[in-house]
Amino acid sequence: MSSVPDGASQPAMSQRQVMVIDDDPERRHRWCALLVRHALSVHGVCPAEAATAVRQWAGIVLISDGVAGAAEGWRLAQQVRAANASTPIILLGAAAPHASHPDPIAQAVLPPDAPEDRVLQEVERWVKAIPQSVELLLVDDEPKWRTILQNYLELKGFTVLTAGSGEEALAQLERAVPQACLLDVKMPGLDGMATLQRMRASHPDLPVIFLTQIDEEQTAEEAKVLGAHDYLVKPFISFEQLEVLLRAKLSR
Repeated sequence: MSSVPDGASQPAMSQRQVMVIDDDPERRHRWCALLVRHALSVHGVCPAEAATAVRQWAGIVLISDGVAGAAEGWRLAQQVRAANASTPIILLGAAAPHASHPDPIAQAVLPPDAPEDRVLQEVERWVKAIPQSVELLLVDDEPKWRTILQNYLELKGFTVLTAGSGEEALAQLERAVPQACLLDVKMPGLDGMATLQRMRASHPDLPVIFLTQIDEEQTAEEAKVLGAHDYLVKPFISFEQLEVLLRAKLSR
């Protein structure tokens, strides 16, 4: 995921993500710091970055229009809504002009001088309204590739547990039971095939999708006999294809 300005935390659980949009860096930093202290993952951006940043955002958007005025705040809310039709928007600013800003552009509108407790209460209300994300286990020994996949999946609303080896993956399964697993074939130590065999002993119904290199496709086909549900060839994986495949397996 892109770097998070203002000293905010990296998003860990998508349903507890808050994006703070404000053109005043000091005020933006203050809101980010406050939200982080209340166990929320926060991403702070300036208005110029808002439409791009929010496009695949899976959490809450808090727009603090501050001294910019109601018209600017609602213009920004419209821009965010056009880029992302589903994310809840909390506007910390003046009420909308009647005719030009029909609901539900913003799910909540608070005065610009609203107390912090009131803002936090509204944020938590909308956090709870977001459906809980699906938890995945991503197993791959390549840190860079693992991070790229994790960031994409979290932007799509999944919660992602990660493991850098088969041994670590089995340890993760002792602590949590994800809804699906993405499993690399070629890893040092316990490889994907051996890891899958051990997974099947304790989690026979866990959907597993193998991540393979081109020259490992035969191995991936053999893995289906052991209970792998499908495979994708990297590094040419279409992220959209991965998401479609995951959601198809999880809907069964």
